[in-house]
Amino acid sequence: MRRKQMMIAMGAVTLSLILGTAPLVQTGLAAQGERAYEQGSEKRGKSVEASTVDLSKKGSITIRKYDITSAEAAGDYKQGQDEADGEQNTKAEQALSDYGMEGVQFSCLRVGNVETHMVHSDATSLVELVYEIPGRLAEILGLKAEDAIDMTTSDEAYPCQNQDVYHYTSQQISDAMEQILEEDNVSAKNELEHYLYDYGTLSDTTDQSSVAGVINLPKTDSHGETHAENLPLGLYLFVEAEVPEQVVDTVDPWFVQLPFTNLEAGNTWLYDMVCYPKNQTGNPTLDKSVRRYADSVLPRNGEKVSTADFLTAGNDFSYADTVTASEGDVLDYILVSKLPHITSAATYLSEYTFTDTLAAGLRYNRDAKIAFYDNAEDANSNNTENAISVWELDSGDYSQEYAYVTVQDPDTGMQTPDGSTRMNIRLTEQGLNVLNGAKNREEGLSDYYMVVSYTATVRSDASVIIGDEGNQNNVSLIWSRTSDGYYNMLEDRNYVYTYGVDLTKTFSDDKGNFKKVEFTLQNKADDYYVIAEKSEKDGKYYVTGKTAKEVEATAFVPQNDSGRLQIEGLEADQYLLTETATDRGYNLLREPVEIDITATDRDVIASVCGVTGMNQEAVEQIVKNYNGGIYDENGNLVTDQLDELTGTAAGKPASETANGRTIGKTDLYVGAIQKASAKVDQVDASMTDSNGAVILTVTNTKKFLLPQTGGRGLYLVTIIGVAAVAGGCSLMSRKKDLSMK
Repeated sequence: MRRKQMMIAMGAVTLSLILGTAPLVQTGLAAQGERAYEQGSEKRGKSVEASTVDLSKKGSITIRKYDITSAEAAGDYKQGQDEADGEQNTKAEQALSDYGMEGVQFSCLRVGNVETHMVHSDATSLVELVYEIPGRLAEILGLKAEDAIDMTTSDEAYPCQNQDVYHYTSQQISDAMEQILEEDNVSAKNELEHYLYDYGTLSDTTDQSSVAGVINLPKTDSHGETHAENLPLGLYLFVEAEVPEQVVDTVDPWFVQLPFTNLEAGNTWLYDMVCYPKNQTGNPTLDKSVRRYADSVLPRNGEKVSTADFLTAGNDFSYADTVTASEGDVLDYILVSKLPHITSAATYLSEYTFTDTLAAGLRYNRDAKIAFYDNAEDANSNNTENAISVWELDSGDYSQEYAYVTVQDPDTGMQTPDGSTRMNIRLTEQGLNVLNGAKNREEGLSDYYMVVSYTATVRSDASVIIGDEGNQNNVSLIWSRTSDGYYNMLEDRNYVYTYGVDLTKTFSDDKGNFKKVEFTLQNKADDYYVIAEKSEKDGKYYVTGKTAKEVEATAFVPQNDSGRLQIEGLEADQYLLTETATDRGYNLLREPVEIDITATDRDVIASVCGVTGMNQEAVEQIVKNYNGGIYDENGNLVTDQLDELTGTAAGKPASETANGRTIGKTDLYVGAIQKASAKVDQVDASMTDSNGAVILTVTNTKKFLLPQTGGRGLYLVTIIGVAAVAGGCSLMSRKKDLSMK
């Protein structure tokens, strides 16, 4: 009778299910620790022990890790639809086969024995299972010493002499775990993860280590599977210790006892457990934009074009993927990244690095700053007055407390093959700690917007590309979390466009002196005069600045040997070309020539990360439903990406075979070029190759000659005026006809 009562009591004791996102593993009759079983068998007899647990066996655990966010978004699985019992679930494996997650590491620690608490009295005998919990773990769980079961009394049938351990029932342990996870899930995870695991230096994933006695399972493979065997029987604590870059929330820590009884019949001891933990996933975003810096444009009539933070600027000063600018202009760049979700230490970012490349025609001004915002509107306008925090990074190559910045460009002697400037901004350990909230979680920046801003100047030389090819500026963002070797990258791109004038000066009798001819160039729209310098190498004028005063404007003189005048580095806009001087005996142009340049344009959409595990049929559903949809930086659903200029489809996520990594990624999209064009006096004009410069020819004619003193007659020469030849616009005859009329 006593044996039957003991077996019923023991069979009724189970380790309760851990709530939250923990794997739902119901543990049946708890196995005694090896020492406890051996001790008990001496008093109860070998036959009793043999009928319950085979002490010669070891346990094992198989973990199959899945991305529940993606699976639910695709409609392939609903969390909670299957009851986990520690046994293999073929149905769940089939439903989640496309969503296995690679690169996750689990760690476990055998925390103690499972023992029999047996006390006899005159009225009855109490028999129940109790679990050894080390003192430090009891403190983390909030278990009090006074609530522990005293296993050292003389009435105890199987006393325990182990030091610094307490004994609690499964109900006490489960209730304590549930309470700390509900009160502060992240802090509880951190405490339990750190109880097993030391993350070392975040930026150096090679120095991470486990505490003594911890078993680190191999990282999950492309199917999301890992396995540990030859585990001594007892009570184990499992935590998710390292995760790849897409995991935003680790599974709640959970207890496992080996062996365990089967759930349905409750009559068989099982030594091989299978768990199906699930993760929530998500990724950061990246969007690079550019605009002309307000201070590079002259105010008209004393008016300011913008406030100090540029928020009142007009369309010319809005951030965009493309911009047209003059040489000498200062450009304002922002790299906007919405930081990924960060929870416990296992999800901490261990790298967050921007690599920004400017075309050879742009010079980085060494004035990078980083600002953080809690909303997209302020972030996308970089309104630093509303920033949560601003990190001033105001030198070239430097090591700051929060970010390490290196610059490679021709000005520093660190030449790149294509002459470009490459800036690398890598967050330091201190900077990552701020993002992760390592010292104070409430001050962490999970889900905030991070904005890297800097300025660059358009060079005034031949390194600037004019026309439709543009000056390309690329950026990439690489980030990783705690799992070694697992990272991802996003990309975006901007273009800076600038243009020129290719003028040929002629005289009607081919006898004029080109050195006597002068022109000024005025921006009609913005009311400034162009300042430029002539290159001794190629004879071209390269724009260097702007002035509101005509007397400060550059006098452009054609080349003496050919009459050719080339001006490069003009923003697309309306200009007035005025001939201010010519050779003796020739007529000046009657009125300025109006030149109107329309800028090149193209749509650019930044790459967008996909989700983990995706079959071809699931692509559309995942993207449409993934946390409300995966959106590009323009606010469009990825599956509905459109080229904003042409209205055509811009591309969709890749359909790939599930391999445990973040796939279904939409690559950087660059749309078709909308070519630049020009008009001269409102008539379509030709441009040079790649629509770089407006072509026109200006011809001066001889003056009418007045009678000389004592002279016998007049000399009549027709004014030819201005003509656009070689495919340009005919200006001469049209203007003369209008004048005659």
